[in-house]
Amino acid sequence: MRYPKTFLFGVVALLSIVLLPANLTAQVNATAEIQAHHEFVLGDYATQDYTAKLTNRGDVPVMIRCLSKGSGEVTRTVTLPARGRLSLKVVQDETVIFVNDSDEYVEVNAKLSYGVEGMSSRPITKDKL
Repeated sequence: MRYPKTFLFGVVALLSIVLLPANLTAQVNATAEIQAHHEFVLGDYATQDYTAKLTNRGDVPVMIRCLSKGSGEVTRTVTLPARGRLSLKVVQDETVIFVNDSDEYVEVNAKLSYGVEGMSSRPITKDKL
């Protein structure tokens, strides 16, 4: 049985409309402005895994700690060098904390694989390091 071209075109168009959005991920750009002796929290309310491509635009390194939401324990620690770049894969059970323990203001640009909820800034204390 042969179908008319317009029917096949309609089926392909319908499948594209239904299936394509499921495969798309909207990349989100964000900038974290971290004051001296402050930390920036990312992903407190994240509901899925995501990737963060980070660029440190400051002149001092930034320590990044990933904490388990369940236990509060540090799962890993990495350093984002001054003027450096880093790609970080984060699971939904992690909260990411950017620590600026310097006397200088730091700006970190992030390209996130999707919108992540739960961002805040707070002063750090020496016992948190």
